[in-house]
Amino acid sequence: MIYDLTKEPNQQRKFYTYAWLREDGTPFYIGRGCGRRAYVKHRNWQPPSKDRILILKKDLTNDEANKHEIYMISVLGRKCDGGILNNLAIGGSQAFNPAPSTREKMSAWQRNVPTPDDVKRKISKSVAALPKPMWYNKDGKNRFFRETPPEGWERGRVGLKNDWDRGKRVWWCNGTTTTWCAEQPGPEWKRGRKW
Repeated sequence: MIYDLTKEPNQQRKFYTYAWLREDGTPFYIGRGCGRRAYVKHRNWQPPSKDRILILKKDLTNDEANKHEIYMISVLGRKCDGGILNNLAIGGSQAFNPAPSTREKMSAWQRNVPTPDDVKRKISKSVAALPKPMWYNKDGKNRFFRETPPEGWERGRVGLKNDWDRGKRVWWCNGTTTTWCAEQPGPEWKRGRKW
């Protein structure tokens, strides 16, 4: 069996390289892709109008497109290296490769990122500064308010304490079985689900 490399997705001649141009016609971004890649948003970058998008080479394999993108970026240069392009990476399938000055800025930012413990302390401090929440009731309904409640709400809860004394059903347990009823089923039964 003969294995045809042209059938591989990365070896198909569907890739191209492109340039996004400034209004004065100079390129500010070099990219590679297939399909509509040159005409869609990239992370934080909006594409320019179609008349300022230039297809540099087309009908390339993925490897050829990578090499051509690297070449064009190296010729024109990234701004961080003294060139004219806004590209962050050096091109191809290379990962983001920031300039040393950018690395130092990123490092300084990382050193100042708060830890989870700092965040917990700040949240705890801000919650402690809030007014203490209280229960209020109105028409048999209970609500929790931090601030002064709306008109008609009275302080305290209704119907929550000693429900079993008011004829409402509660859980009872005899050590092996639990039941849900209003009154104690027998002397060996205790209030709750566990013995």
